Amino acid sequence: MWENHLAPKLGKMWVEELSRRDVDALHKAFKITPYRANRVLALLSRLMILTEAWEWRQQGSNPCRYIKKFKETPRERYLSKDELYRLGEAMRTLIETGSIWPDMANAIMLLLLTGARKNEILTCEWEWVQWDQCVIFLPDSKTGKKQLYLSAPAIRILALQKDNTRDPDSKYVFPGRHKASNLINLSKPWKRIQKQAGLEGVRLHDLRHTAASIAVGQGVGLPIVGRLLGHSQAQTTHRYAHVDTDPALKAANTIGEIIDHALG
Repeated sequence: MWENHLAPKLGKMWVEELSRRDVDALHKAFKITPYRANRVLALLSRLMILTEAWEWRQQGSNPCRYIKKFKETPRERYLSKDELYRLGEAMRTLIETGSIWPDMANAIMLLLLTGARKNEILTCEWEWVQWDQCVIFLPDSKTGKKQLYLSAPAIRILALQKDNTRDPDSKYVFPGRHKASNLINLSKPWKRIQKQAGLEGVRLHDLRHTAASIAVGQGVGLPIVGRLLGHSQAQTTHRYAHVDTDPALKAANTIGEIIDHALG
């Protein structure tokens, strides 16, 4: 976001010279993509808060204050059973033809089966996987410490990944191209999968929505769904603290069984 949107417009300005007018003009330049415009504004605001902390700007002078954000229309996209089947077929075909690595398909499968965020899966380390408890303990995530609940199909994918990993010595479940690094990007294989499956416009993040929608559709309570996915608001996450592991794991298995059957 910095390299593509902020640096080209503001990168040569002195921090103390940045005005509200400059920020307003930048924000309005992205008005046709309101979500991106608001994220750019949020990042810039965070940077300005840091410059105040470092005494590069006068305290309380954040030029992003009072800039009105654009209204956003939430994107709620869920994959149907037919689309899930096409997704499974596409990944199997592309693996057979060598168009994508099995690692990438396994990562996408885990995103779908766990409802996890992309980086939670891509940065996952083997020592975080508790096979006997059927969970992945994340020491840190967007919402702090978190557990990913593993259905039987998710455990099967992890076992497959462990047996066929490209780097058996790596600490990461999904090793990257370079030694001691994790897989960074799924955008290219995802585009190939999208095209093969006829799912243009479907984002990787929509797999998370799909897991949630399947759970709700099967009568899983919202607190359990929130526990499975990890809520972004601390006060809401606190409401999930009393939820036992067993019902959450049961919900994960419900999601896993439906997705596994739909993928074919």
